[in-house]
Amino acid sequence: MTTVTSDDLSKQRGKNDSIGIQLQRFFSKVSLRRRLAGTLALALIILCSAFRRNVRRAKHNITPNPQTVTQKSSQTQQQESIQHAAAWKPGLLDIHHLQVGSSVSTFCVMPDGTTMLIDAGDVNVEFSLKDWSKMGHPFDKLQLKPPFPNDSKTPVEWIVDYMKEFWPNGFHEPVLDYLLVTHFHSDHIGDGNDDGQRRKTDPQHGYVMSGIPELHSRLPINTIIDRGYTVPVDLKSLHDKTIDNYLHFAKDSHIPFQQFQVGSTSQIAPRKNKETLDFKIQVIKSGVDVLGADGKVQQIPTDKLLSRGNGHGNENTMSAAFVIQYGCFRYYEGADQEIVRDDEGNVIFDTIGPTARAAGKVDVATLNHHGHGVSEDYIKYLDPPTMILQGWSSDQPPKKSMEMLYNSKKSNNKTRQIFATDIFQERLDELGPTLSSMFQSTSGHVLVRVHPPETKQLRGSRNDRRQRYEIIVLDGDRQVKKHMDVFKNPCSG
Repeated sequence: MTTVTSDDLSKQRGKNDSIGIQLQRFFSKVSLRRRLAGTLALALIILCSAFRRNVRRAKHNITPNPQTVTQKSSQTQQQESIQHAAAWKPGLLDIHHLQVGSSVSTFCVMPDGTTMLIDAGDVNVEFSLKDWSKMGHPFDKLQLKPPFPNDSKTPVEWIVDYMKEFWPNGFHEPVLDYLLVTHFHSDHIGDGNDDGQRRKTDPQHGYVMSGIPELHSRLPINTIIDRGYTVPVDLKSLHDKTIDNYLHFAKDSHIPFQQFQVGSTSQIAPRKNKETLDFKIQVIKSGVDVLGADGKVQQIPTDKLLSRGNGHGNENTMSAAFVIQYGCFRYYEGADQEIVRDDEGNVIFDTIGPTARAAGKVDVATLNHHGHGVSEDYIKYLDPPTMILQGWSSDQPPKKSMEMLYNSKKSNNKTRQIFATDIFQERLDELGPTLSSMFQSTSGHVLVRVHPPETKQLRGSRNDRRQRYEIIVLDGDRQVKKHMDVFKNPCSG
């Protein structure tokens, strides 16, 4: 691609100015009629010159919004910050990772306009800090993010507010097509403790309006899909307020509930246009079921897990996971997959490895468990060039995970990069400048926008198939803070 610099444009303007001076001298010697005609000709020359400059700028992308994430002047950054992300249009796949406080939520719009939300959490920050302080080190030192951009609304209210702005074709008679519930922790489904303030028990239904129950009160939902509640033990027997609150809501809401069907590519599918080509969402793991290399569902043994500690397992490891594929673009969502170790550090239960193997290589991946779920298998099998950190606690991400990611170059020897919805400054300071350099952004909504694959004819008979996707970071006012364009050219690269 030919690069046009500001010096080139200045020289061209200088040439145009010289032509104008010469024309003026000529016209001063002719009659008034010819002067008028000459003035019109001069105006046409100037207009044509300006038009050519604008065409060159458009052709070579000389705009305030750059094609790659680079070091920019403060003036350029200021120009970017006043831009709004373009609205969704048919053919685009939008994946919005939301910054709303101590909550995890991802809003997706499929290429046909089908809507999907992955989780809608709401951690009771005050309650959690008091509870964790009793647990001693290191939990007693943790900090949690309040609702973002401010506490005038709950996290779920901010989620719905955001969705309204980016809803396909305007927010007219909205109904959420799918709500995917990866697992049953408060940052993913809401807190079940009535705090007597914002999280109150609904007198009509008897469950606390927090997280998913609150979401349903503000937005109709067609289908909810979760991991089920009988694995590895019957969750009703735990008498956990957060889980009980969700199950109470599920029973009372009259919404169609399903359990994830591991291996399926039809359970979560476009609803507006079922002929949407080159697009699929595959469930690769849920509970202890995971997709094997042979395409058959396998089970991860839980014997060692259940014989340890409280005897009811680890909810994070039960998280559902799936891969979204559009053309040759692949995206991984693994929720809170992690490794459980015994007191000597030996692995007794690992869901990161089997899930990563089931997914295969991807272009963009969420960091398992807010960065705590990174392992050699995660890096080897997913090999993600771009990762999303959905952070809300001061221990996210751990230094060990960052060291593993930094020291492992991508398979094409490129440095990996991370976009964080939020991270504490103290955490960045502890990581140090080298590890922190992996972060392309440390605060904001992270929109992954995928364009339809395109094919162009090259010399001879060979077709070159490539695909474009964007990473767009939005601030609290949902204005563009940072923008990156990526071209997979060819698609296999």
